[in-house]
Amino acid sequence: MPVCEKCHHEAMPGALFCVFCGTNFAATPADSPQADPFVGQTLKGMYLIQQRIADGGMGQVYKALHIALDAPFAVKIVKQGLRSDPGVVGRFQREARAVSKLRHPNVVAVTDFGQTEDGTLFMVMEYVTGRSLARVIAEESPLREHRVVQIGAQILSAFAEAHAHQLLHRDLKPENVMVESRRDAQDSVKVLDFGIAKLQITGAPASTLTRAGLVCGTPGYMSPEQLTGGDLDARSDLYAVGVVLYEMLTRRLPFDPSTPVHLAQKQMTEVPQAPSTLRPTPVSPDLENLVLRALSPQREDRPQSAAEMREELLHCSVEPPPRGEDECGPTVVLPRRSPPIGRPRETPGRPVAPDSRSTLQRMTPRATAGQGVRTPAPPAGILPDVLKAVERRALPFLGPVAPYLVRKAGATAESVEELCEIVATFIPSEEDRTAFLKDFGAAKATPAPVEPRAPTEVVWEPALLDRARDALAVHIGPVARVVVRRASGMARSPEHLYELLAREIPGEADRAAFRRSLLESGPAD
Repeated sequence: MPVCEKCHHEAMPGALFCVFCGTNFAATPADSPQADPFVGQTLKGMYLIQQRIADGGMGQVYKALHIALDAPFAVKIVKQGLRSDPGVVGRFQREARAVSKLRHPNVVAVTDFGQTEDGTLFMVMEYVTGRSLARVIAEESPLREHRVVQIGAQILSAFAEAHAHQLLHRDLKPENVMVESRRDAQDSVKVLDFGIAKLQITGAPASTLTRAGLVCGTPGYMSPEQLTGGDLDARSDLYAVGVVLYEMLTRRLPFDPSTPVHLAQKQMTEVPQAPSTLRPTPVSPDLENLVLRALSPQREDRPQSAAEMREELLHCSVEPPPRGEDECGPTVVLPRRSPPIGRPRETPGRPVAPDSRSTLQRMTPRATAGQGVRTPAPPAGILPDVLKAVERRALPFLGPVAPYLVRKAGATAESVEELCEIVATFIPSEEDRTAFLKDFGAAKATPAPVEPRAPTEVVWEPALLDRARDALAVHIGPVARVVVRRASGMARSPEHLYELLAREIPGEADRAAFRRSLLESGPAD
């Protein structure tokens, strides 16, 4: 499947534009002279190059398929002009070995490297999905303080691991940080491009940083000592972290002149504008002071290690995350919906202000010591049959989670109306919420007669049950098997069974089609 070279999202085959960033895929046709010569090649007989996804100072990055594993990987191929230099080849191999030793959840893992018969140097890394931090900043900045802290702490955790292995990054910028949304975390960070890191060898001359063709950093993120060709250490990387934190808070760089010379002059003579003056909401003094310290022109005034800076960052007194957005809290499977319609209940001695708690909080009981959170039994005021009816009505809108939500809501609702209103808040579409409440209201206005269990068990022909199951599965899927088995224990006749099954189908037109299919398939008995 093709991958957009700009935002790295997968695109549908044959698409003319990227639906995520609008890139025109037709600008460079695959059969044009400018088409990439590596696409379609197989490295080492196992990595099938599928698409170029990025360009860097040392070369290009491609998405490749590991043929044996049938899994995606990222492959960095060094520029042809650099491969002819024996020094570059040796440097590349040393750094690849060093980076491959990094095993950290916030560092992109290097899994393989080598050189082909024609001299092509390549490095294989895990393929990371998600968005670059640059795109997150462009689309969502200024970021909330708690997100800045969480993302920054993960970057610093990656740097602490790299620095412990005597590796510097030297080119940290938002484009080299990927952010993924996972089930257990809103912002899971992976730092890219340690492949151009400098082995931090004591006494290594600065000239090792300036070999022809090697990019040593990106102006705007480089420390003063890096811009002036001085020796680098871990605190140079921490300066870049300070720039990234500043950009997440303000959407701007601390200094952004036109040339590296002017940039170095500004870094040494000017103080960056305070982030709190550049965003609509204030910045915590702790966080602001830490960011400005990291941007100090004198490295002695910056935090002295990534671990130290991370510890300070996590202890900053920042705004609390909005309810439901705390990455460290329990995973919430369902998205947040509109505020609850039902009123909050009051416990004697503990009045609760209206709307002061979310629907999910009201539905979730407190755990007692030594016990997990349990779903309480429904109150005596709402009968089990009513709960079952609400579950059936909610199933087309909420899917398999409907029974769980209805039980949770039933533990706090004081009436059937309040129960339905609470459940409706979890239905995404306003139209579907209205349909759910209207559908249940109509059913309540003309309740179906209570169907008593047959006094004697009916013996059903297997063919009849199979026919009913197949017809019902067209409308509600594999759960039809369970529904038919349950209804067959209540029905007194085939006609009664078919009617019970028809009630499980949401739409009247589908119910009619279900009845017709059974009539056309043959006699019921």
